[in-house]
Amino acid sequence: MSIALTPASQEAYLRGTYPDLGSDVAALSARVLDYPGFTTWSGSIRNRHHYGEGGLLRHTYEVVYLCMQQ
Repeated sequence: MSIALTPASQEAYLRGTYPDLGSDVAALSARVLDYPGFTTWSGSIRNRHHYGEGGLLRHTYEVVYLCMQQ
């Protein structure tokens, strides 16, 4: 799987990954992913890593993806 996916694919990957990590992680992850605005929030301030619409989702996906590769 490539690390560069569409926002919908990034969200689907996260939703498909967290059940494998146990019920506590699954419950917390679901609350975060279901929170209004999470998929559209910027991941940082202007001119920084993952700035702009969807940056927080993109950053979260990349961190989880890289951790799951270990």
